[in-house]
Amino acid sequence: MIRYTRRNFIKRTVAAAGTAGFAAGCRRLQLIDRGGLSPGAIDGLRAKLKGRLILPTDPSYENARRVFYWNVATERRPRVIVQCAHEEDALRTVEFARRHELEVAVRAGGHSHLGWGCSNGLVIDLSGMKRIAIDPLRRTARAEGGVLSGEVWRAAGRHGLAPVLGQCPEVGASGVILGGGLGWLSGLHAASCDNLLSARVVAADGRVLTADSERNPDLFWALRGAGANFGVTTSFECRLHPIGPVTGGDIHYSVRDARVVLRFFRELMDDAPDAFPANAAFSLVSAMPAARLKPNRPCGRCERSRLRPKNSSSGRSLQRSRKDRQRRTRLTRLRHSFAEFKRFIAIGCRTI
Repeated sequence: MIRYTRRNFIKRTVAAAGTAGFAAGCRRLQLIDRGGLSPGAIDGLRAKLKGRLILPTDPSYENARRVFYWNVATERRPRVIVQCAHEEDALRTVEFARRHELEVAVRAGGHSHLGWGCSNGLVIDLSGMKRIAIDPLRRTARAEGGVLSGEVWRAAGRHGLAPVLGQCPEVGASGVILGGGLGWLSGLHAASCDNLLSARVVAADGRVLTADSERNPDLFWALRGAGANFGVTTSFECRLHPIGPVTGGDIHYSVRDARVVLRFFRELMDDAPDAFPANAAFSLVSAMPAARLKPNRPCGRCERSRLRPKNSSSGRSLQRSRKDRQRRTRLTRLRHSFAEFKRFIAIGCRTI
């Protein structure tokens, strides 16, 4: 019988939930684009908005329609873009889309690999809705739909608190939460959606709903991890957690050492405490020598550690004998770095 602890759950769902977290940053309402748009209809919508309405003929249209991950295969050209300044703008825009049967895409941070922050119909852009309120006594944050993860971190950090959000500060906080969301604090405090306390949603039928454990509990259940198609989340309230000094950093090795490194990483993470999240990744970088961990001085509340490459020469001018000596000592240096790395994280985990 499998014991489903928080750690087992996160290990088994990290890939799926991580992808959902990015995709849910741009939530789409599936409506059919059939009707035409008259100048009178456009002017009527513009008069009701506190934000901006952008058309394909406007100079700012090209920048306004682009999502973060631009891809020619997912490129779309919306007929109307509404940059909301208030929840009422989202409500009026949803009503307009229903009346004219326009496909709708909702954009917060715009980090969608599939381009879901744009459509060929109407785009509801929440990125201008940036209000954040921190309650240090209740340890909660209330934020509007366009707030980015990094903006919540900075606001909460002034009170010694932190939200459970993703690892990229430029991703929309609402998209991470509604898509599940795993981040550096998930080992201690579960997924981002588990820390959602309430949300304000403009539904496809034009109603403005508050969803929490008591009001619209079914909608609240669905929003936590599958909130991509239930409406426009204009604001949310999430739980914050006290946090002390944090130790973090990167360590890089040559792809030639991948077998040894990945085996070590597997063994390391199998016994690592919940307070120590880590990722192993392959990336294309310029050639670099082996590296060793060398912590810098603490900076504020965050003690970051960076890597300093060992001094060595490279290039065609190296003699063959020197290359051979480097190959023979490469794994010795690697194991030395591992030992240093283990001692470092043991100290770091005790400080969290």
